[in-house]
Parts: sequence; C-alpha cells; structure tokens
Amino acid sequence: MPEGATYIGAEAFSGCSGVTVVNLGNSLTNIGSKAFYGCGLSTVSIPMSLTSIGAEAFGDCIRLKSVIWDARNCSDFATSFPETVTAFTFGKNVRLIPSGICQDMALIDSISIPSTVTHIGDFAFYGCDGLERIISSASIPPTISETTFEDYTTKLYVPIGSKTRYHEADYWSNFTDLRNDGASYTIVLSTDIEKGSVSGGGLYEDGEIVRISATPKVGYLFARWSDGNTENPRKITVESELSLTAEFTAVCRLSVLSNDATMGTVKGSGEYAESTIVILSALPNEGFQFARWNDGSTENPRPMTVMDDTELTAEFLPLHSLSVAADNTTTGIVEGSGEYAEGTVVILSALPNEGFQFARWNDGSTENPRPVTVMEDTELTAEFLPLHSLSVTADATTDIVEGSGEYAEGTVVILSALPNEGFQFARWNDGNTENPRPVTVMEDTELTAEFETGSHRLSVRSGNEDMGNVTALLTATPNTGYQFIHWNDGDISNPRTIAISENIDLIAKFEAKATNTDAISNDNERISVIGRTLYVENGGKTYRIYNTIGQLVYTGNDSEVSLSNPGIYTVCTGNRTQKIMIR
Repeated sequence: MPEGATYIGAEAFSGCSGVTVVNLGNSLTNIGSKAFYGCGLSTVSIPMSLTSIGAEAFGDCIRLKSVIWDARNCSDFATSFPETVTAFTFGKNVRLIPSGICQDMALIDSISIPSTVTHIGDFAFYGCDGLERIISSASIPPTISETTFEDYTTKLYVPIGSKTRYHEADYWSNFTDLRNDGASYTIVLSTDIEKGSVSGGGLYEDGEIVRISATPKVGYLFARWSDGNTENPRKITVESELSLTAEFTAVCRLSVLSNDATMGTVKGSGEYAESTIVILSALPNEGFQFARWNDGSTENPRPMTVMDDTELTAEFLPLHSLSVAADNTTTGIVEGSGEYAEGTVVILSALPNEGFQFARWNDGSTENPRPVTVMEDTELTAEFLPLHSLSVTADATTDIVEGSGEYAEGTVVILSALPNEGFQFARWNDGNTENPRPVTVMEDTELTAEFETGSHRLSVRSGNEDMGNVTALLTATPNTGYQFIHWNDGDISNPRTIAISENIDLIAKFEAKATNTDAISNDNERISVIGRTLYVENGGKTYRIYNTIGQLVYTGNDSEVSLSNPGIYTVCTGNRTQKIMIR
C-alpha cells in the first residue's frame, strides 16, 4: 500500500486470488468490508495504527495461515479470520484484543497475550478447540468475560508472582491449571533405604502434575508421607520447591480364624501397619451363634489396634430352641422361651394367674424361678393348680388349731387341734376324731375342732370327823390316744388312795400318746414325750425332727430334746417315722 494511506475501501481487492502478499503500512486506520475477500494471502500483518476492520475483510482467504496483530486499540472489529489460521501473534503494544478475533480457530494450539493488554473481548478465543496453552505476560489480569474462553481446563501460564491475582480475578479464576510462566521447581524425595525406596523426584515446570510413589521392602508397609498424606502412588501439582519423606512401618500380621468353618466365618485377617485399627467380624452360619473370641472378649464386631503379630479365633456354638409353656393359659404364664447358644444358663419363671399356684415342671422339678442350662432343643411345661381355701377353727372352748391357709389342689395338709388346759380334743365337725389329721385339699373347705372338758370335780368329806374318816381310791382313765401323766400336786400314782381329812382339789393330767404314723416298729427304739421334752432311745443313732410345715428343727443323737413351741412334730430315725404332739 502507498506510504501514508489510511483507508482501504470495501471490496478493494475482493476476488484477487493472485494477491499473495500485502504490506498495509503504518498509517492505515480502516479496512473496508470484503477488502481482501478471496485473496491468496498466506500471511497478514495488521499495523499498530488500525482501529477498524469491516465485515469479512479477509473472508474466504483459504490459504491464510498466519496473522500478526499489532493493532494497539482496534475497537471496531466486525470481521473474523478464516479457520485455516494456525498461528496468531499479538504484538507487544496491543492493549485491546477485540471480541471474536480468534473465534473457532481450532488449529491454533498456543496464544501469547502481551503484558500491555488490559482487556480481551467476548468470544475472542471461544471455540479454539486445539488450544493447549495460554501464556499471559500481563502481571495485572486483563478484564475478560465468561465467554472470552470456552475451555477453562487449558494450561494458563502467568508471570511469576501473579498467580494469586489470577486466582482471584473474575473468570480467570475459572482456570483449573494455573502455572507460573517459565518457573521450575525441584521435588526431593527421601526415605529409610533399609525399609523401602521412593521414585518421582526431580526438576519440573510449574503446574506440571507429577506422580510419586513409595515401595516398601519385605516386612514393611508404606504408612504415610511426611506431610501426613497417605496416598501411594500420589499425584502432585508442582507449584513450589517440595521435600517429602516416605515413612514405612513394620508389617503386623493379623490372623482371624473360626473354631469351626461349618459354624461361622470371620473377617479381618491381613497385614497391617503398626497401630492400625481393624474391625473384626464373626459371622455365624444359620443355626449357630457367636459366643466369644478366644481371648475372652464377646464384642462383635470388634475394633482392634494391631501392635504385633496376632492370632484370634472366633468361637461359635450351636443354637438350641428352648420352648416353655403353661399347661393351660388360663392358669398362668411362663417366661424364658427362645433360641440360645449351647451352654447358656436361662432363668425360667412360671407366673400363676390369680387363684392358681405353680405346682411343678413336667420333668418333676418344683424350682421356680428355675435356672436351665441349654444343651439341646428342650420343651418344658409349667403345671399350675387351682388354689383352695382351708379354714380350720376351734369351738368356743379353745382357739388353738393349726392348718388354715390357701393350698394348691391336691395338697396334703396336717391339721392339729391343741386343747387348752382343762380340755381335750373330742372330734372335728365332720365327725372325724383323728388328731393330728391329714386332709387332701380338693376344694374350699371349712373345719371346726370341737373340744370337751378334760377334768371333773369330785368333793368327798366326812360328815363328822369325830366319827370317822373317808379314804378315796382315785383312778385316772385316759381316752384312746391319750395317756395319764400326773396329778396336779405332782403325784404320779394311778390308781391312788388318799385319806380325806380336808377339802382337796385334784386334777388328772393327760397328754396325747406318740404314735408311729408309718407303722414301722423296732423293738430297739423308743420315742416318748413328757411335757415339752422328747425322749429318744435308739442306741445313739442320728435322727431328725421336722415341724408341721416341714422345716427341720433338729438333727443329732441326743436322748433328750426340748421343744418349746406347741404343735405336731415328725421324728425320723433310721427305722421309723413317728408323729408327736407338743402342747
């Protein structure tokens, strides 16, 4: 172009395919639309003075490969360069990069932005799919919009010391691979060579992604890097000088076993770094249950800190069914059913409903609550019986009777009627004369003990003592089941002759005879009662005494035993069982 030309008109060289080189000069300010449309240009240099380019000024220049852009402040850019351009260079005086200037130039792989640029327009580098790096020499980030660039994963190189500004600048902060232009850093790796080795250290460009690794020797495991990171291998983005030490630890072998693989399996075995916390699990198969670890712990799952080589065995046990029920749900309930590991001790409880009483388990045991050791599948039934009231009273002459209470159906109760002084038992109100008397409780029952006077007064005297005296022969005759003891004045003679010289009151004292209720006889044994003292002659052998409710009150071989409480007692010697009454 002529020196001093400032304007090229529209379509000035349009269709001139033979034009392959053009010198636009340093004074040119405007290029009209389609000025070089279809020309054979391969390279074009835009002067610093240019401020305006019309639409399609370089349209259809299919041979154009290189553009050198020196325009300082071209704010009126209405065109686009062909997609055939492979190199686009911005001069050192450019302040403004126009919107859309390199849009869709997929063949450009690198862009350098001069330090003088303060603004880059919309879509300036949008659609540059082949762009691999952007080098910005501007220490102050130029203003851009969200659409200035499309791919924010492209490597962005910026002046050393300005990365923070770009990280904080609008839209520049979208770039994920930001590097210092021209900077390189050293990664230094070290370790104890007796335990392992490291690789990946060296000199790298800023922003480069480096892979480092630590390889332990036999008997060791990688633990961590000196900065606390535990990744291995590990990727590092180079941003500064870096020194790292690989730390290794001795291998601790943890062996987790099952006592029987058919009963259950385990998890947790392996090689671990010292102090590693491992969760152990014992998983029972169907029909079995985890019981314990061989060190006594029952925790499952179980956290364990590995400090040395360790072996643990999970112990499994068969599960057994324990089924407990009541013989009738209206009479009571039971507790304790379930599935239990073999050897488990289960406490069974039989809880009677109102009006009933637990009698026994179907295996004969009467213990309740009852501990049961589960060793196999077991079924137990609690048997309950109705409760019946047994009311035992005395007539108006005395009130000492024993046996009243509530009893389970079928219970045998020993009733005792104890006469007061001056009275003797006569009969029960149902006519029965047995005393003590066994009664089998089958329904609500009321019985009354009837007593009668046990002594009578006989007054004998002389009508005139000067004329003569009276002598009386007294005989005390006991009823069946009783025996004479003594007279009230202590005399034991019977019959007894007394001379009547004054008023005398004599009372014969009787007591119930001891009887052998089991009809077991032995000529070498003799059991008798005088007052409240029991006399036993059996050759010094041990015998036992039980009260009415079955409590043991004495065991030994004494020939005399004092029994302070009145009632019916049972004496058991080696050959006989005999009931006695203490009044």
